[in-house]
Amino acid sequence: MSSSACQWTLHPFAVRSLLVLCFLGLFFMYNKTDIKFPNFGIYMEKGCQFCPTVLCAARAQTQDSQPNCSTELHIQPHHNDRQKIQQAAAVDAEPDTIVLIWMWPFGARYDLSCNTFHITRCHLTDDKTLYHKAHGVLFHHRDIHGNLGDFPKDNWNMQYERIHFYGNAFGRHISDQYSKIVSSCKFYLSFENSVYKDYITEKLYLPMMKESVPIVLGPSRQNYEDHIPADSFIHVNDFSTAKELAEKLLYLDQNNSLIITEYIRYFNWIGRFKVKLSWFGKEHTCKTCSYLQNHREYQAFHDLNKWYWG
Repeated sequence: MSSSACQWTLHPFAVRSLLVLCFLGLFFMYNKTDIKFPNFGIYMEKGCQFCPTVLCAARAQTQDSQPNCSTELHIQPHHNDRQKIQQAAAVDAEPDTIVLIWMWPFGARYDLSCNTFHITRCHLTDDKTLYHKAHGVLFHHRDIHGNLGDFPKDNWNMQYERIHFYGNAFGRHISDQYSKIVSSCKFYLSFENSVYKDYITEKLYLPMMKESVPIVLGPSRQNYEDHIPADSFIHVNDFSTAKELAEKLLYLDQNNSLIITEYIRYFNWIGRFKVKLSWFGKEHTCKTCSYLQNHREYQAFHDLNKWYWG
């Protein structure tokens, strides 16, 4: 009986619900109500700017005090961005960099433009009247030929007492005084003719043998360290500019007990190693003979790089 009663009590509710739905359907059919749903245009109609939540939250206080917001999104540049813009403007205001070619390499002229390398703001010239305006002057060492008469007259003092110049370019031949002169020098410019891996010549070993600190220019520091101790030389690549290198040498040249101790560290290798010069030609020939005597097997190599480097 209770189950039957529940079924009968549900029927009137279902009928009432159906009547309400029918009424609503007829109402919307004959009465077209204009209902506007929220959209982004509402913000524009109210004269306010729509912006991301992150920006709006940061600007909430200013929006209250300025009801008529701009419809444009203004973002203030970051401090670093402003600094970069100012630096770029300063660079644009500077004149072009003048590089004076004092002598053409081997007499061969070339186009005075850096566009090929995508480098701008360069003024290349061989007009020597611009010497005092030039930011840099290029000399080709192979074209000096011992004649310094054509060099600029100012800022060139070949008789500076702390620096010795030798060679055909300076009209001073070292001859048999090499050992005496190099031994008296704290530093020696061991600049190689070419920059290639493992291209390290007597320009490094001779000053080491005479106990002068070599300042090397050639392959990388790591390549030098493959052959000599890391603390036995100074590499030009250890400094960002030639000025920094010069300041380092002047520092090490001071007559101060602590600095002298620092300079002497460049010779710590002497207790562990010894520089031994080879008899060029003859020694290499004899060592080749010895190698052949101990390696009589036949071998053929079609790639010297792979054979040497592995």
